[in-house]
Order: sequence, then structure tokens, then C-alpha cells
Amino acid sequence: MGPVVLKKIGKRKYEHFLFLHATIRILTFGPLTPEVLQTADQYLKYYVEQFGIIYGGHHLVYNLHSLTHLVNECTTHGLLDSFSAFPFENFLGLIKRLIRSGHNPLAQLVRRLSEYDSLGLNSFIHKTKESFTWACIRQGLADSVVLLREGLFVKIISQTEDDIYYQQFTGVGDFYKEPLPSSAVGVFEVQHLNDQVMQQPKNLFPSPKKCFIVPYYSKFIIMPLIRQLY
Repeated sequence: MGPVVLKKIGKRKYEHFLFLHATIRILTFGPLTPEVLQTADQYLKYYVEQFGIIYGGHHLVYNLHSLTHLVNECTTHGLLDSFSAFPFENFLGLIKRLIRSGHNPLAQLVRRLSEYDSLGLNSFIHKTKESFTWACIRQGLADSVVLLREGLFVKIISQTEDDIYYQQFTGVGDFYKEPLPSSAVGVFEVQHLNDQVMQQPKNLFPSPKKCFIVPYYSKFIIMPLIRQLY
């Protein structure tokens, strides 16, 4: 949401924020070629350097400085989501609910997990990565926008076992141009949703991607979901 909701914070601050936004998208999308990693490293170092100038040196805290090491971590471990701490952090909340008191918490946890395992409730412990299926599509604009192939964003109207019926978004372009065209990191501006309903076989689109969409005045901003974090 950042590129949309922060659009009016002021040109300098907004353009500065886009360096962070674009870099995180780069390091999450990939591919992490040497050239891409070098660009990301330059962007993050510029972001941190300018942060102190714009907001004051007293805001250059450790968490901000750690951004300058992020590219090194991606060089070693791969895309950001492949070593993200968010799934682990979310799981801590589940673990906490299994512990009834402060007495021997580790023993309590082991017993509860063993009980879940014996009952065949392994899904509580082992979560699998969500993948796109046509069943993911729901009624309403927020849950029905799909990227069928490069440049073809559509709203799914209905579907059968073999076919889809859709309306096409037109006027696909970049939402911002700096520090790089937004389309390079999967952020698109579309002008209009065509009224004409079209029909196509599903097998023409082997790799569709569900999208996040937000209205922006008379236009829309669309971002294909990265869908790696689980």
C-alpha cells in the first residue's frame, strides 16, 4: 500500500520511500543476479544515507542501519521470503497458546505437540506454501483480479471447469518512474476496466497470478501477489 497511501507526503519524502519499496520488491521477486544485487545495495545505502538528512541523524537507529546488510544476506540465503522470520514469529503465537502456565513450559509444549501429532493434526505444525488455483477466485473486485500473462490484467466474472469469462483492464503502465519503472517490480497502473466480457479456455494461461488491487482516483493500482511467504 505504501506507494499509494504515501503519495501525498511530499515529493522528496515520497521519492525517498520508493527506494526502500523498490528494493524490497527486487529482493523478494528476483532473480538475484549480480547486477540486480548491486543495484539493490546501492538503493538501500542511498536510502539510509538520505534518511539521516531528511529526518535527522538521531533517527539512524540500529534497525535502519541493518538495511545496509540486507543484500549480503540475500547473496548468501536467496530471496527475502526464503529466510524471513515472519512465519517463525507467527508460529510463536500458536506455541504460546499451547502453554497453560509458567511451570515447565518446555515439557508442556512437548506434550501438546506430541498430542497433535498422535491425532494426525500435523497441519498445525507444518504449513505448506499456498499456490494459485482457479478456486482462489471470489466474487467482488478485491478477490477476482488476475494477471493471465504479461500485460494482461483481468477481472474474472465467472468460470466453468474449462473456461473463464473476464473483463480486461486497459491502459496498463507504470505508477512511478523513479528510481526505476514500477512495472519492473510488479507495480502497475491501469486506466480502465473494459465492459466487454470475453471467454477463453483456462489452458491458454498456464501460470496465472492473483493480484492485489486498490482504486486510485479514476484509475487502479495492481500488484501481482508474490505469494512466497507462508
